[in-house]
Amino acid sequence: MPTIPHSPHGFLSPTQAAHISSRGRKLQRTGQLTPHTALVLENLLWSARERGSDRVIASYSWIQKLANVCRQTVANAIEALVRLGLLRKVKHKTLALWANGGRQWRQRPNEYVFCCESARQTEYPKEVIQILNTDPGSAEIRSAQAALAERQWVIQTRLRGKGNGSPIRAA
Repeated sequence: MPTIPHSPHGFLSPTQAAHISSRGRKLQRTGQLTPHTALVLENLLWSARERGSDRVIASYSWIQKLANVCRQTVANAIEALVRLGLLRKVKHKTLALWANGGRQWRQRPNEYVFCCESARQTEYPKEVIQILNTDPGSAEIRSAQAALAERQWVIQTRLRGKGNGSPIRAA
């Protein structure tokens, strides 16, 4: 299978998009892709992607509505397309920091990058995880922690029965 030359990062020409679509149809004829997987590929390539871009940022729910298939079919289709080298999946996660010192990783919609080269040249053995935001307003967190510490001191003082519970401390 001929290889289309690699394009600049983030750009997918109409010729390259047609090559990916043609390759998907050939894989469907040989039985390596199901008709539903080919439908998901066509919808991602022609309906979800912005003109000229090689990337799609979409959730499974949005893709399922776009292709009119169930969620599990979308998950299986994405897995098959990644395995065959037509797509590369990039997971996006953000770290949410809480005022009391807790934190939680939150999953954002995945990004799918179309690969123009043949399957031999586009093997990606590991998933890529991209961290978008790790420090949302550290000054706000510090001020909230200080207010919580002050409130804790007031409550502890009242419970001990020492003083009148005034928030003014002796320095």
